[in-house]
Amino acid sequence: MSTTWMCVLLAAILLQSCSAQASTSNAACTSKKDKCACNSCHPGPGIAFGEEASNIRSPAEVVGFLEEQKIKSVRLYHTFKDTIKAFKDSDIELTISISNADIKGSGMAWNYDAAEKWVKDNVLPYSKDVHIKAIAVGNEVTSVNDWDLVSQTEPAMRNIHEALKRANLKDIKVSTPFGMDILEVTWPPSAGAFRVEYAWNIVKPVLAFLNETNSPFMINIYPYVSYKNDPKDVNLDAALLNRWCPISVDFKTGHVYKNLLFQLLDATVAAMGKMGFPDVSLLVSETGWPSAGHAMATPEHAAMYNQNLVNLVVKGVGTPLRPSSPINAFIYSLFNENMRRGEDELRNYGLFNANFSPVYDINWEGEDVNCVANKVDIDSQLSSSS
Repeated sequence: MSTTWMCVLLAAILLQSCSAQASTSNAACTSKKDKCACNSCHPGPGIAFGEEASNIRSPAEVVGFLEEQKIKSVRLYHTFKDTIKAFKDSDIELTISISNADIKGSGMAWNYDAAEKWVKDNVLPYSKDVHIKAIAVGNEVTSVNDWDLVSQTEPAMRNIHEALKRANLKDIKVSTPFGMDILEVTWPPSAGAFRVEYAWNIVKPVLAFLNETNSPFMINIYPYVSYKNDPKDVNLDAALLNRWCPISVDFKTGHVYKNLLFQLLDATVAAMGKMGFPDVSLLVSETGWPSAGHAMATPEHAAMYNQNLVNLVVKGVGTPLRPSSPINAFIYSLFNENMRRGEDELRNYGLFNANFSPVYDINWEGEDVNCVANKVDIDSQLSSSS
């Protein structure tokens, strides 16, 4: 078959799928009044609350603001007592964190007593009044070039979990957020594979623990970074989650992909399957788009990405490999953080300024999505490739 005819056939498949999705979406979301008909009543994404800023208001004011915004889940990067106490008697679920430095400094990986002390100091005082849902042990431990830290992470997770069990807090989940650099292969998604140097040393032991405890595999995914690092090969609309119609095909599985986030999630799913753990749940522990600091970091792009993410989450959408498992995520971050080290864009991921004014507007209840709007663009792209 000639290249031209292959492109024509592919175009027909994609456009048929697009039209079907548009019809389904429009049928399900015909009334703004019936929110459950349009978003299946799924809660929106959580938000990461980083505090590397000199101008953030008091924790009590922040919690009040979060409640006004109807945000139901928050990730903290620490165990600051004043911040955690501010969530007393709120309905907000908290994920608290053990820093990379504290994993090593406490000795909790090799000393159960140290893990037990951490739980007694940082969880037990709040367990009756604060809804602590999960503990993130470290953050992107494979990304800091510290093999000692890597080797201590999974044992620390097990000791923290055991300490929680003994304190009758076994419902609190324990995991560790990885960065995308843990993956060696991401395309096609069905070929997803973890980097060899980490697959057996940390990923498989962590997956075994998560499988035993029914806890999620946490991964920080930034399509913005993928686009920034490779703008020639990464489609901007795909990175922004704008491609509600299929834009690429994994010919091994026949699945079509609507956006870069789904591609990366399914690559992670496939990689977990290759390690023998195909059913461990996934949680996007960080994702977002900066509003300044780079040519592609604009308020318009940031609003587009985060609104599209909210839409996906509240509609309960799953990926092609896991269509029945709605994605869930934490958006990074609540505020711009003027004290974060590194490139300027890192200080500009916030959805809000420190005075609670929005950097850009987000509809946390989600907005209707119409696949038909992208039909012409897909058509033209396929035509140009023939």
